[in-house]
Amino acid sequence: MEYLSGETLVYITRTLRARGEAVPAAIACRIGAEVAAGLHCAHTATDPAGNPQPIVHRDVTPSNLIVCFNGAVKIVDFGVAKATLHEGHTRGGVKGKMSYLAPEQLHDKPIDGRTDVFQLGICLHEFLTGNRLFKGSNDQQRAVAVLEQHIPAPSELDPELPKVLDEVVLWALERDPARRPAP
Repeated sequence: MEYLSGETLVYITRTLRARGEAVPAAIACRIGAEVAAGLHCAHTATDPAGNPQPIVHRDVTPSNLIVCFNGAVKIVDFGVAKATLHEGHTRGGVKGKMSYLAPEQLHDKPIDGRTDVFQLGICLHEFLTGNRLFKGSNDQQRAVAVLEQHIPAPSELDPELPKVLDEVVLWALERDPARRPAP
């Protein structure tokens, strides 16, 4: 296993928040692009013969994103990841953190790379705004928030953010997977 010298996005955002600061938009975009590239590799994985073997992480959260001191961004903890070629449903209940689950996970519907895209959208929204997107005092309230809460454009919460980012983030946060970017 590779040793990663860096910090989680949870640590970075909490530290900045304690200082009254947020992750700069350009850095949030760079982190998002690096995570998207890593997820693309998992979503388009193949076996040695070249046959598709897509892997869905299912737990893309700030605690599973590491920014290394050399600038590299890594996705960690593939512990709940799933190969989706032959089976897209989750067995044994919901996997992942409630505030970061995609609607299809909550409804126990088939998952694919677009599930990770939704989760990355949540992370990007939070990186850009410095605020938790789906809140609740218990798992049921957080699940309802994921399924029904109005999702504000990042620039609604921080007018200094470029509006072009709204389109990207809100596209990733489409509740219907068919309307999200495909891996």
